[in-house]
Amino acid sequence: MGTIIKSVGTARHVHHNGILALTSSATKQCLRNGGTRARDIGMLLYAGLYNENHQGEPALASLIQYRIQKDDIRRRLFRKEPENIFSFDIHNGGGGILDAFHIADGFIASGDLEYSLIVAGDTKPVSGPSHNYNFPSSAGAVLLTNGTGEKGFRRFKSKTYPEYINDFNSSTNWDTGNFRFIIEEKVCYLDNCLRCAIDEQIFSLKKKNLILMISIYL
Repeated sequence: MGTIIKSVGTARHVHHNGILALTSSATKQCLRNGGTRARDIGMLLYAGLYNENHQGEPALASLIQYRIQKDDIRRRLFRKEPENIFSFDIHNGGGGILDAFHIADGFIASGDLEYSLIVAGDTKPVSGPSHNYNFPSSAGAVLLTNGTGEKGFRRFKSKTYPEYINDFNSSTNWDTGNFRFIIEEKVCYLDNCLRCAIDEQIFSLKKKNLILMISIYL
């Protein structure tokens, strides 16, 4: 018996939605799809990369938690603000999603949690000019719980490739007198991403009885 994905939810930007609106919408959709109440969630992890003004504190996970619980609080389904959700952000680039799955799986497998939410999203960090930021604002959420029988995750593994560290860089500067957000991506970036994924897949498939999960953030 292992951790399974019970439901998912997604959100795309409409009329310049911010990251909190997008992630909250995806999370609420995920809970509806899974037939699960916000008060039943034991852990909420946020693993996105880009958000308005590069916000780090307060943790977006805690703000999402409030958004999904405030309707129940308003309807007095809670006597007081619930304290059962352990919520925090994970900052590890594109690998943050896999880290979040690994952490949640540990708590669920041990029986400490019944449900965990993993949320991620991206939006343009600054309202001013940017260079080469071509990603549409969007968010997604995944609801995890314990599976039955042989279903569920079995093994997590990650590997870094420092030789490609300069393939993709993002930065902010004032070189023109105005605040700018800049992304520099080498032509070979996507090819190297696929090459690394295939390399890891070949290695992992050599392991006996392995259920493979590869996460690539492009």
